[in-house]
Amino acid sequence: MLPADVFLLITQTTFFCVSARLIYVDVMEHRLPNIMVLPLTAGVVIALLILSLATADLGALVRSVAGGIALGGFYLLLRAGSRGALGGGDVKLAIPLGLLLAWDGWAALVVGAGLAFVLGGIASVVLLLARLATRGTHIAFGPWMLIGACLGLALT
Repeated sequence: MLPADVFLLITQTTFFCVSARLIYVDVMEHRLPNIMVLPLTAGVVIALLILSLATADLGALVRSVAGGIALGGFYLLLRAGSRGALGGGDVKLAIPLGLLLAWDGWAALVVGAGLAFVLGGIASVVLLLARLATRGTHIAFGPWMLIGACLGLALT
């Protein structure tokens, strides 16, 4: 049987391998397909349940579920107030991101989620300054969510 730390690392690595494909699709098509996001969410849930059972750490599982609900709810509120600027795929993607980040702790969740906005904002400003985008240009946010999550795990 794998040690819990190795299993978690495999889970995170698998998540970010799938994320690479999601980034490509979101940049090219401006969508995060359910056929990728929903199985990713299910895989994260199953992996974290296994980890919780293997480590007898119910607290981490509860924190993880709370993180997924909190980040998903936050993105749902943002979508409601964005007049369509934030897509439904971003809301769905926020759930597995919140689950995975919160498993590592609240700091990972806050840093990972926050970095998405910082990096996405910087990229948008650069595109505007370079005149490669206008205020009306749609810029995929999913890649910044995923990159922010990866950095959040690495930095905390």
